[in-house]
Amino acid sequence: MTQNLEPVLDLRLSAVRCFVGYLVAITCGLLFIGMGAVAMVLVFQGQVILGLILLLIPLFCARLGKACWRDARSIHGWRMKLTRDDLTVWLPAHRSYTHKLAPCHQTYPISEIAGIETRLETLSSFGRTYIQRSFVLRLAGGGFVLVGEDRLLGGKHWLGIVTIGEVVATLCEKLQIPLKNHEMAEG
Repeated sequence: MTQNLEPVLDLRLSAVRCFVGYLVAITCGLLFIGMGAVAMVLVFQGQVILGLILLLIPLFCARLGKACWRDARSIHGWRMKLTRDDLTVWLPAHRSYTHKLAPCHQTYPISEIAGIETRLETLSSFGRTYIQRSFVLRLAGGGFVLVGEDRLLGGKHWLGIVTIGEVVATLCEKLQIPLKNHEMAEG
């Protein structure tokens, strides 16, 4: 008797969100180069104050571009496939802002999955505070796998963007496993 390997559920994050993130990052990079060059020309022409003021725009663009690039990389190739017997995950290396993780392509028997845990985290960097929600796949043997982090908290989902939290909720419902919410953590 052959085993049915057809996926019961194939969960992916939006390619549109990934594409738009890369596009915005590249646009910001081009603005950084162009506006930086204009600012330097102004400085060399003797308009130092105007050049320095104009230099603030490319610095902002660089910061925004870096954030967009990191967000796009955090979901590029993110996927979970649930069959009747197991869960296969494809998780990118950059799925966390705070942890350096290797990419993960692993198959877990459903009996090995104990639940999914989440917590709200606050992070501070360069005087700014970020809030994100992390999701961890808890294994029956005590191990865990960081699934990813949502940074689109409380905002409207544009272009029909699906968040990791929505995917995880669907997975928990399908597997009938708990989604445990831990206390907020500061990092």
